Amino acid sequence: MFASFTKDVRGVDLSYSLISSWETVALIVVELLSLERLSLKYVLAYMWLTHTVHRPGASNNRLQPLSNLRLGRDAFSHVTELQLNGTLMNWQAIMGVVCLMPRLQRLESGYNRLQYLSSLTQNHPELVITTLNLDSNQLSNWVETCQALVSFHKYYSHHLKLCPLR
Repeated sequence: MFASFTKDVRGVDLSYSLISSWETVALIVVELLSLERLSLKYVLAYMWLTHTVHRPGASNNRLQPLSNLRLGRDAFSHVTELQLNGTLMNWQAIMGVVCLMPRLQRLESGYNRLQYLSSLTQNHPELVITTLNLDSNQLSNWVETCQALVSFHKYYSHHLKLCPLR
């Protein structure tokens, strides 16, 4: 019954929800066999803003990492668009999830206070991302940012508005 109801769902927006882990996201998404677009903008924003105090140097990731990588690969295998704006995930955590999405073409990661992008490890799968939105982050080193993006072989479009690159 549930499968017939969800078979044509192409996009799901879980933005502003109180979901606290990628495990929970994967358990939802794995049931949506045709899912292509996933939005998690400002997940846990209300709880984070009202119940915790921001501490410099502390991890601000709102979504706990996925512990079951097989579930992640199964759940995210068809995702082509991912919106992670305002999740405060660092670049390493974002890439850890993106590597489970072999068809991902569009990634939005604005308003995450990213200060730098680290290069991907050599054993990281090849990415097919063509559009990357890093709007309103705190990236400040153009050379470092470009070096990190070299691994995006099919990368064509970028959005770096309001990033103070020098």
